[in-house]
Amino acid sequence: MDNENKNTENEIEESNAARRLRLLGISTEEEPAEPVKKASWIENYWYHYKGVTIVVAALLVIIGIGVFQLVNKSKPDIYLMYAGPVYFTEDGTGSLSEALCDVMPQDFNGDGEKNVSVMQALWFSDEKHEQYENERIEQGLPSEFDPRFNKDELQKIRNEFMAGTSVICILDPAVYEEIADKDVFIPLSELLGKVPNTAYDEYAVKFAETEFCKYYPVFDGIPEDTLLVIRQVSKFATYKEDAETVQRNHNRMFVSILNFTPPEEEE
Repeated sequence: MDNENKNTENEIEESNAARRLRLLGISTEEEPAEPVKKASWIENYWYHYKGVTIVVAALLVIIGIGVFQLVNKSKPDIYLMYAGPVYFTEDGTGSLSEALCDVMPQDFNGDGEKNVSVMQALWFSDEKHEQYENERIEQGLPSEFDPRFNKDELQKIRNEFMAGTSVICILDPAVYEEIADKDVFIPLSELLGKVPNTAYDEYAVKFAETEFCKYYPVFDGIPEDTLLVIRQVSKFATYKEDAETVQRNHNRMFVSILNFTPPEEEE
């Protein structure tokens, strides 16, 4: 009996409490729980493979840029090598290329743009090394000469003469004398019909004495004994055109360099 009275009292209290909540605008009914939304396959994939996807996407972008640059990169019309004690900076090689393009008879490969590939090797002969050391001492500077690097650069020069693409060469005389087989060079008389006054021997020209070298400031620091030669196209080199066409184009370019005359200054 007592239990029944207690239950009745609890119901009355709950009813009164519920009534007060309704008067306050508060629902006493429990809202049904929202169903758990199932993740889409994209969300699920991103959750598990986010890191891998970012890395792969970055690699694809890098590869895409590389392919675009390769496809759109200008193809060289002329291949030139400088080997000696002067280092041409990026701006220097750019100025060197521009000077050569100025005297280039035509766009040899027909891609609509004149372009020169410049390969350089910074190498000191014993004579130039001694001269370099003396200049550093006079300036109160420490020596920065690296014999191992110098040896590696000489090997690079030898490899270029054996199988490289360079045809026109601007060389320190010690590099020129290093090439024991002078038959790799084309005689000046074969290209010019005679041996010019600027000739060093039957193959080489004293580059500093040419009007081309004198006119362009990029060559201001080049040693006076530097030589200009043209070689036979290496049978091991690979070009877009056939070897005969490459040789003919470079022969014309070499003659154009030697025949250069400075433009007359406008008054």
